[in-house]
Amino acid sequence: GEVSNYDPGTNSFYSRRNAIRTSYLFSTGVFTDYDSPWLTKSGDIRQGAFGNDGAANFAAITDGTANTLAVGEAIGGRFKTSTHYGPWGMTGTHTCCHGRVVSSSTTVLTANEVAAYKNDWNVNGPYQNNALGRTYAWQFHSLHPGGAQFVYCDGSTHFIPETVDYLTLVRLAYIHDGAAVQLP
Repeated sequence: GEVSNYDPGTNSFYSRRNAIRTSYLFSTGVFTDYDSPWLTKSGDIRQGAFGNDGAANFAAITDGTANTLAVGEAIGGRFKTSTHYGPWGMTGTHTCCHGRVVSSSTTVLTANEVAAYKNDWNVNGPYQNNALGRTYAWQFHSLHPGGAQFVYCDGSTHFIPETVDYLTLVRLAYIHDGAAVQLP
């Protein structure tokens, strides 16, 4: 992958030294590197399998490991709305490794929320209708026609189409929202 240096040794959000571009993001529910540690989110149904300074054990994934996302594809560089955005392997830099879905609700998404977020945050969705098809920092995205590959928490791999219902994608990203969903 691409090796990058940017403001190494500084307090810049994007400071990195010899960072290697990867092609994967950890599924973090709605959370990013801006949020508090993973353990503090255990009461939030929007928690993903991974997060800041922590991750789920199998017992915490009450929706079932066979239908919960662990890792998904993501392409960075010129395919994101900023070339600074990850994924960056093992750096801890801003946008390095969080793959998220967006939900403003701590309960099940309403139809209005699904409509508001599906275009910007679904698999391969161009952020804010970007004319070049670029995606945002924490968004799952691949160069495969029609979708992206994901690893589920049981270790299985699945191709999720970009036409997937956004609510289904969101529920796959949550580990304990009480909705054990599967792709059709």
